[in-house]
Amino acid sequence: MDYRARMHGAFDEGRSEGFRQGAEEKACETVRKLKAMGIPVEQITESAGLTLGEIREL
Repeated sequence: MDYRARMHGAFDEGRSEGFRQGAEEKACETVRKLKAMGIPVEQITESAGLTLGEIREL
């Protein structure tokens, strides 16, 4: 594999990781807002796809 192909692969991997982290941060932000609004944690778990423990940690 040449240098250019390796760099392109590394760039794609980095971008994918960045998108994943951004989505995770946005989900956490949304969960915090829902908790602040008084939404029951059980309802948040159903909509956010996180476990009860993960939501309680936020």
